Amino acid sequence: MKVTEIITETAAWQKKSGKNKNGGLNKKGVKSYRREHPGSKLQTAVTTKPSKLKKGSKASKRRKSFCARMKGMKKSRTGAKTKRDPNSRINKALRKWHCESVEQLQDMLMIAESKIFEIMHESHANDFIKPFLPFAQEELQINQLPVIKVVDRVPGADGTTFGAFNQADECIYLVSKGRHPKDVLRTLAHELVHYKQHLQDVLDDESGITGSPEENEANAQAGVIMRNYSQENPE
Repeated sequence: MKVTEIITETAAWQKKSGKNKNGGLNKKGVKSYRREHPGSKLQTAVTTKPSKLKKGSKASKRRKSFCARMKGMKKSRTGAKTKRDPNSRINKALRKWHCESVEQLQDMLMIAESKIFEIMHESHANDFIKPFLPFAQEELQINQLPVIKVVDRVPGADGTTFGAFNQADECIYLVSKGRHPKDVLRTLAHELVHYKQHLQDVLDDESGITGSPEENEANAQAGVIMRNYSQENPE
């Protein structure tokens, strides 16, 4: 019996040769994909800067549609670590289509190193907080963070209060001394939810009362943020 050997070659769109180093497929990859998917209308990226595109043109509409679709995917279906990685495929594609600039991504990454902290006692014990901030910011989808003051005691509170968000100065007071890092981060996540509620203008004098809708939301979201953060940072 004659045996015929069948060799299946991987299509170019699935290989490095068919991919653009800046994200997406190159012409060879697009041609390969369309050959394997008859009827596909896949095209190469619109790399012309938005300011150079004619308003209402086919290319302009393609870019607008792509950006909306990919930003939605990045927001709801992409892990926080991938979102922050400038070399991830999705970030490369967004930059290639001029949906996002590298400066915008760098701004987000530099937030943790900016003058957010006003440490009221000299110590490097709070360094574990810094990498948590851009993660929490991404989870909560907020454009900027409030001032965060790490203190020995929350001003105006009793000794059992470990965190508070002050609406008047848009500042979070956080007690870290003598506490486990995970407990500190959970408190910070809780207060960041209150900060987001402040931005949404939903806080009132009763929002901090146990059982209030705002307090329940802060507890629930803080739990989700900590669970997601622990999964990405098991150490």
